[in-house]
Formats: sequence, C-alpha cells, structure tokens
Amino acid sequence: MTGFESVRLKLDRAKQHIDDLEAAIIAFHRTNPYPIVTEDDPQRGKRVVKVKGKPSPIPSAIPLILGDAVHAIRSSLDHFAYAAVRNPPDITKVSFPIWRKDYVPTVEEFESAMNRQMPRASKRLVQAIYALQPYRRGNGEHLWAIDRLDIIDKHRVLIVIGTYPKSFQFDASGLFAGLDVPYDIPAIPWAIRIQEDAIQDGTILFEAAPEDFEKHKDLQLTFDIAFGEPEILERDPVAPTLRRLLDEVDGLLKRLIPLV
Repeated sequence: MTGFESVRLKLDRAKQHIDDLEAAIIAFHRTNPYPIVTEDDPQRGKRVVKVKGKPSPIPSAIPLILGDAVHAIRSSLDHFAYAAVRNPPDITKVSFPIWRKDYVPTVEEFESAMNRQMPRASKRLVQAIYALQPYRRGNGEHLWAIDRLDIIDKHRVLIVIGTYPKSFQFDASGLFAGLDVPYDIPAIPWAIRIQEDAIQDGTILFEAAPEDFEKHKDLQLTFDIAFGEPEILERDPVAPTLRRLLDEVDGLLKRLIPLV
C-alpha cells in the first residue's frame, strides 16, 4: 500500500462505523426504550406528557462503535501525516499536529511541534496546517475535538446520553391570518424545537392546556442519542455530528494532499 491510499481506507472505514452506529441507534429506538404517559395536572390546568419509569439503558455497543468511528477519523489524519513526510526516522512520533495545550500557540511553537510530528514536511504544508488553527477555540476546533475524543476513548468508554427535542406541530398558515400577503401560505406543519435535555424518570417532554392537545393531535416527540462529553461535544446527536466531522476531515485532506 503506497501513497495516500490508506488515508482513503481509514475514511471509508469511519463511514462504515457511522453506518453501523446509525443502525444500532435505530434498533435501540425500535425497542421503545422510554416509557411515556400522559397525565392531567388539575392544579395547574395542564396536561403533561412525561417519561414514567426507568428508561432502558443505552446498549454498550453504541459508545463502542462511536469510539471506533472517532479513532478511524483520527487515524486518517495520522496516515496522511506519515504519507506526507515519506520514510520518517521514527514512525512512532509521526502524527497529524493538533495543539493539545489550553492556549493559542505562537507560530514558532506550532512549527516546532509540527517539525517533531511531521519532520521534513514542506513549508507550504506547514503553513497550511497552521492556518487551520487545529486547537481549542480555533477555527479548526473540530480537529481538536476528534483528537480529544480519541484520547478519552483509549482510557474509557465515551459518554452518550438519551436526549429529545421538545417540539410541537402547528399550521404555519395561522401565523398570517388576517394579514395582507401577496401569496397563499400553504397549511404546512412546522416543527418548533424548544430545547434539549437528558431523558430520565419523570422528565417532562411536553405540557399544555388540555384543549391545546385537542388542537394539535399530531404532536411529535423525537428522541436521539447524543454526546455527553462536557467541554468537547455535549448534547450533539452522535451520528449526524460524526458524519459532519468525517466530511470536514475528508475535504481537508483533499485540499492538503496537493501541498505535500
């Protein structure tokens, strides 16, 4: 295997892991893991939809597959670094440079780190990678997040949580009732996402006056599995977030390869 072929294989493997992750999440949701009841609260005049009972635990396979996907994405960056420097003196020290300290590096600091991790890299490649700002709070913070998640997964299972977007459906045309608009507003249901929260016994998913339930019988509640890693990724749905990160890394490496 030569050149950057292994980079593509790692990215393809990451995609397969994400496909498997989505399938595992779908299978989990098909078990109806969150028992939901509707109850009236006469004192407040509200009807409440809430979780009643202990939610089913998220299968261990989900964070394990998640970790495999993260590692494959991170590995694609390291495979690029190895192919870019060609026969480095010590392969164990080669890696795609991501600044791990909690401050913005100077040009000199970053170039020094890159010279250790990617010795003999071309000057324009060094400049291009520095311009990415691959560090926390930089424009390339997503690269820092991938690196950080991969480090965590080497020592413990990544944390995932069940979340839901509180939402309701309504007829958008009602917003324009009585207004003089130059065109007809179709009666399209719109989903309004209010907030996300972790699911547990007693979590209120939705509440409204009983008559509103009659008006909006098409109420829909959507559940998802999200990251639970504070200060890195928290409450971000795992599968769509990983696909976004994979696409960003794929596009990045395609731009960097011609600079080698």
